[in-house]
Amino acid sequence: MKGVASSVLVFALIVSIGGLALMMEDPDQSSAETPFGLSSTKISLGVGETSDLPVWALPSGRTYADIGWSSDDESVATVSYGTVTAVSAGTAMITAKVYKDGVAYTDTCKVTVTASPVDSGLTVYNPYSKNYDSAVLSGEAFVGDGSLNGVLSLSFNQGGYVIVSVAGSTYSWGASLNSMGYKVCNYSSVQIKIKVGDVNYTSTYDPTASVSQSTFVTSGGITYNQTAQSPSLYVRGLGYGTYDVTVTVYKDGLLSPTEIVSKTGSFTYSEGDGRYDTTAQFTRNYVWNSIIDGSTKLCSVKLTYDYAEYWKAVMKSYDGLIYYTNGIASARYESECVNFTSTGKSVTDLQAALRTEFESKYPSYVSDSVKYAQFIFSFLQIRFFYESDYTQYYDCNSSHSSGTDVWAYPEMTIYSGIGDCEDTASLLSSLFKAAGYDSALIVLPNHMMGALVLEDYSYEASFEYGGKKYYFCESTADTGVRIGYCSDDYEYKEFSYYFI
Repeated sequence: MKGVASSVLVFALIVSIGGLALMMEDPDQSSAETPFGLSSTKISLGVGETSDLPVWALPSGRTYADIGWSSDDESVATVSYGTVTAVSAGTAMITAKVYKDGVAYTDTCKVTVTASPVDSGLTVYNPYSKNYDSAVLSGEAFVGDGSLNGVLSLSFNQGGYVIVSVAGSTYSWGASLNSMGYKVCNYSSVQIKIKVGDVNYTSTYDPTASVSQSTFVTSGGITYNQTAQSPSLYVRGLGYGTYDVTVTVYKDGLLSPTEIVSKTGSFTYSEGDGRYDTTAQFTRNYVWNSIIDGSTKLCSVKLTYDYAEYWKAVMKSYDGLIYYTNGIASARYESECVNFTSTGKSVTDLQAALRTEFESKYPSYVSDSVKYAQFIFSFLQIRFFYESDYTQYYDCNSSHSSGTDVWAYPEMTIYSGIGDCEDTASLLSSLFKAAGYDSALIVLPNHMMGALVLEDYSYEASFEYGGKKYYFCESTADTGVRIGYCSDDYEYKEFSYYFI
């Protein structure tokens, strides 16, 4: 979201409590009046393993305790209160049933049991394909057991693109890049390559360049971006099959680059069967330089997230709750922005990990709420890259470039590691909320920021309500702008604020 607006300062207030109630129908259900669905409809287990089957939505007035569970073959798998236990090799169908006003709502999960647990990598589903096509990520750059867990993510968009992006980084990577001052790091470029047959399709991200949008070309039937706003590669035209991916980081400029680090992985893209398995987990390693009162600390956090939270958020967005055109069109749309914040497990786990790292690196500031807010703020600015909505979600090479605005849930931004202003502002304010701060979202014409209440703090960009002062937080800046900063483009412009 970008742009400018009138110079009249207007205050508008809409108070929202809580998040968006999840009333999503399962993809296998055909009626919008059957809001019941399991988080997974197919899972793989080794003998002796267990897996919980939480639900995404229930008919109003029903609780988890109202669900009846059964297995069509208890010699293969049993189920008790939603916990599936693998007994022997084979397949079994687990059925969940709940009644509402005499009507039975059901969903099923296919369980495949193997003789021993199998690490099959991370399966990522394409919600825009009829059969839920999927890609399985493998190799050290994706989900291996070494220090490189979680460097990359893979997702799909409605325009038919496969998106490979850098999401977080490893400790050794960050240390070798030697972050300087408020800057992200001293590398000159990041290249991502996908090999299709004997051809490498390459996208280059240069953090020092001013790139208004990615440059797309078509070659050999493949459309891809040669340049990118974030370290990401968008490729359309891939058939089912296995593809190698290489990520290389360079320094010393594009004309005479020196390789710092290069890592490889692969993904296998396959046709789906209309069902999905969200029991997998993905790992993110974050590294960044935190600067508080002139004290620079190299910080690192490693977290493993449940893929089910990302998938749930994607399905909510696919269900039509997230798409807007031509920016924020009305106050009605503005007021919905708080629905895209979250204090789910992914957000609360990330905040808790940040708190632990903060207390470890700055023990003298443990009780300083201002310093901790700055710590969260700098982490978000540096480790989540800017990327436009039309590229992330739609046909990258079309007229969507000027008319698409998508509000991503924090779980989606955590997974991909990229987002534009409202995506990162939503995640930032969610982290503040999880940390116990009073927080809000600031909506300006075609722009969004986070906000929070701080005591014993004073800086220019703020507003007061209920005796509390909320300070603006510009989440899309990666050059260390402080809490309470507002760029000249938006200073004294009309804005609204919404509490979360």
